[in-house]
Amino acid sequence: MRIHRIYISKTRNQGFTLIEVMVVIAIIAILAAISWPIYQAQRLKSQRTEAIAIASMLRLEMERCASNNNGVYVNACITTATDAVVPVVRAKYDPTGSRGDLYSTAVAITGAGAGYNITISNIPNTRAGANVSINDNDCDIFTINNLGVKGSLDINGTVSNTVRCWGSN
Repeated sequence: MRIHRIYISKTRNQGFTLIEVMVVIAIIAILAAISWPIYQAQRLKSQRTEAIAIASMLRLEMERCASNNNGVYVNACITTATDAVVPVVRAKYDPTGSRGDLYSTAVAITGAGAGYNITISNIPNTRAGANVSINDNDCDIFTINNLGVKGSLDINGTVSNTVRCWGSN
């Protein structure tokens, strides 16, 4: 009588099972779901920082111009300040020039040259070719005047939390 022996290979095939791959994909999906809101919040914070930088630099330039004009804010100060600030901020926050501007600036002289108001407003992201997504509904408009009084408005035009928008009083 013959005995047939069946040889079973003792080496295991290398690779991953479908279950192992599915577990890894599930872990990656959970991490992405957790990290996406954090990323969006940091991006929004960075964009607010840009608005604050524009407002602060415009304020410094307005003060410099007024000191050259015996303490009077003249209309020429607006052009001088804007021409000095906007290219610098644009070069810092968008060095490649591919993003485009996120904010528009407006400076208004008040009290016959005794003061000024600076307004930094979000530019709607509906522009053609814009590759930006700014959804700052809480801090849509930043304002500051010659006395250093800061303000902010939400997307509906109501007063927003200045500390949250500006980072401080």
